[in-house]
Amino acid sequence: MTSVACLDPSGVVLRELSELSPRAATPRITELVREALAGEKPERIAVDVGPGGFTAVRTGMALGKSLAWAWGLELAALSAFDLVSRTGPVAIPAKKGSWWLRAPGLPPVLVTDPGDATGYGLPSGLGCYPFAREASSLLDTLVWGDPAGVLPDYLAEPTISTPKPGKYPPAAPPR
Repeated sequence: MTSVACLDPSGVVLRELSELSPRAATPRITELVREALAGEKPERIAVDVGPGGFTAVRTGMALGKSLAWAWGLELAALSAFDLVSRTGPVAIPAKKGSWWLRAPGLPPVLVTDPGDATGYGLPSGLGCYPFAREASSLLDTLVWGDPAGVLPDYLAEPTISTPKPGKYPPAAPPR
């Protein structure tokens, strides 16, 4: 899900654009932000820090941080769990056949059966995605500050781009 929302300071959603864009989220997020802002500079920016797909989270964070730095704005982190639901259990896909499950007030755990949790990528085929408009109910919980302090919520170390031992020669010593 690629989702962007513009809110007024009280949390009223002024504009929202969301679409399923499998394998095209990276180019679409920039276009959706441009359309949603409609030439206006925001007062602050909040960004979904995951958990979620590695590339999707990194792309959204890179865009949010870049805009915040370029415009000298504060940035806040939004949890994908909270964007789905703050009141019930939420399941977000992890590796194939497993989900990160978070019940309110508890840390996420890795499970192979998400049960009756709300979320997406569920065995039932039903889904509730982390829509940006849901930030309207989270404004009072956000911590605003320097974009450098906003980091992705990796619940497990990324396993991509890890060289296999012995496959590559050792790096040259520093000069």
